[in-house]
Amino acid sequence: MRIGAADSFYDSYVGSISAAANANPTPTGTYTVVHDYSLKVNAAATTEQVSVTSAGLATYVSDKALDYTGLDVKAYKAKVNGTKISFTEVTTVPAGEGVLLQMDGGGTFEVPVATGVSTWADEDNDFIRGTGENVPTDAGNGLQNYILNNVDGEVGFYRANNQKVATNRAYLQSTAETARIAIVIEDSGIATAIEAAEIFGQATGIYDLQGRRVEKPAKGLYIMNGKKVIIK
Repeated sequence: MRIGAADSFYDSYVGSISAAANANPTPTGTYTVVHDYSLKVNAAATTEQVSVTSAGLATYVSDKALDYTGLDVKAYKAKVNGTKISFTEVTTVPAGEGVLLQMDGGGTFEVPVATGVSTWADEDNDFIRGTGENVPTDAGNGLQNYILNNVDGEVGFYRANNQKVATNRAYLQSTAETARIAIVIEDSGIATAIEAAEIFGQATGIYDLQGRRVEKPAKGLYIMNGKKVIIK
């Protein structure tokens, strides 16, 4: 017999009953005893709850393989090449791998747990899983550690500065010598400001400080031709 998450099964037997001395009225006849065996089995979780802040970006690492196919949130693995960081969208993520999540406005959602997901080679993804310990800025060998942060409304990868990175979060290492690596969100995906310098230099569009193209900018600070400009 197959037992589900909360199934019951029964057995019974029939016996005779004798009257107790003080029973009133005196019971007669036969009776049936039914045993109710209720089993509750905790089924394996089929989804994992993941949250993205209102800034719309977060790093995430799960102990389970996850499938982001068809969800409003997008997942990106990272590849560091010197001062450049390339983000590639992925749909399935092996257990233990860090990704950058992007979701307009943020939110909490359920991501299906995946099966049969092949592991990535070390060179496929440069996100480093946090250990719950503080991460120094200097990683040695000319590398610096960068952690995703929101500082004064500007989201990007900032120098670690001994901040703690939880085990379900990830960070990156780069040879870039800058306090912040900005993140650029284009219709075609995500890039970093270091990668996008040429794009900004050639583009006629206007971008906000999160790297999003703005068609009709209101008053504020924007990026035009690779420079910050105040529109009054």
